[in-house]
Amino acid sequence: LRGLNLSRQDDGSLLVNALLLFGVEGADPLSLERKRVEAALEAERVVAYLRGKDPLLFGTAHLAGVAPSLYIRESRHLKALYRLKAEEVLLGRTFPDAVALGGYPLDGQVYFPGETPYLLGTPAPYGVPFRSLVPRELRNLLVVSQAAGFDSAAAFSARVVPLQMALGEAAGVAAALLRKAPQAGLTKVPLADFHELAASGQALEALRKRLAQRGARLSSPEGGRVEVERPGYREAVVLLRRGLFAGPYYLKGSLGLSEPVLLGDFLANLEHYYRAKGPEERLRVVLKARELFREELQKPLKRLTLNQLLQALGEGRLSGADPVTRGEAALLLYRLLP
Repeated sequence: LRGLNLSRQDDGSLLVNALLLFGVEGADPLSLERKRVEAALEAERVVAYLRGKDPLLFGTAHLAGVAPSLYIRESRHLKALYRLKAEEVLLGRTFPDAVALGGYPLDGQVYFPGETPYLLGTPAPYGVPFRSLVPRELRNLLVVSQAAGFDSAAAFSARVVPLQMALGEAAGVAAALLRKAPQAGLTKVPLADFHELAASGQALEALRKRLAQRGARLSSPEGGRVEVERPGYREAVVLLRRGLFAGPYYLKGSLGLSEPVLLGDFLANLEHYYRAKGPEERLRVVLKARELFREELQKPLKRLTLNQLLQALGEGRLSGADPVTRGEAALLLYRLLP
């Protein structure tokens, strides 16, 4: 059970988004159905828990039903003509064939029970290229969903419904353009398939023009801050793509390499890696550090604390003055998390 997302309906009922299910195979119908049944049973226990926890608010609550299908946050991703990358999302990259804008935070849900939730940062507004909807090996299909051509970490942001609605509209307009449908209101261009559309500057211009006429936002005056010259940039990008470079909400559109790294963010990166890859001994060290320093998790990481942690992990000390920057953290994490 995670934090409750509650939505009160006009009839007085509440929609609750709170359960996390692990071990689901998103492409296996039997796995999906088993987990849906498991979720329905767990929902009964959740309602009973809420009644006992807050009788004033939930004292008369009962379970009215559960969703007919699971929300699969992530499973397979399309091998598209273009794969949207995590740093392009965070740093607000634009594309000449962008057909929608995104900007939702790169929030990473947990992959294991008991894992610490984490955030990779808040993007500057970024464009999603039309090519990310076009399969490499199928020429007459567009894919719009969490399964489109996104890197796993990029999908932390690009998965959300508002952006997918915009991409769905773009796909529909593109299909109308390809069929030369009069209702599309677009210049006729002789195109055989979506690969040709993606390669045609004239067709893409017509597509973007039509989307803009329909009210789509395809650009933003806001931009990200690229720090390619700062130490740790290359390492930070590699870590970000792997979901291992956590950052606070306030670092919008930036890797923040010159900013202090927060203790909680640094430990989160280690925890996510060691839970997935091991060794167990290092995970225990990280979890113990979270417990010992829980009052300091949202504060800049002190070099003394870092060196105590490194010593417990069997690593050498990191010299220098406080605070430990995110650039230094990137260089260190890149070495610690191969």
